[in-house]
Amino acid sequence: MVAALHQAPPISLLMPQEQCVASAHCYTRRVIYGDPAGRFTILSLVWGPGQFSPVHAHQTWCAYAVCDDALTETEYVLEAGRAVPVRSLRSRCMSTGLMRHLSRRMSTGS
Repeated sequence: MVAALHQAPPISLLMPQEQCVASAHCYTRRVIYGDPAGRFTILSLVWGPGQFSPVHAHQTWCAYAVCDDALTETEYVLEAGRAVPVRSLRSRCMSTGLMRHLSRRMSTGS
């Protein structure tokens, strides 16, 4: 999966510049591609300064690339048997060009 991300065209070819601009109110999600068989969806997520996505659990795998600037991701420990964050496990700052493949877990990005 990470190899496929490295082969992807630059974001400037996938999305017009106006779709790369953050909303003043909250982060934005835009569908770039939806597989006709329903196997996967490619989204663009754009955060402005100080914006974040809510804590969420990935119910399946996820792959992503940081296309511009930097992203801070925080992983959380879950309450036993429930998708409720108990405490922060670790945070990492990822810069432009970083690509990751993730299995199921709970995180937030900003």
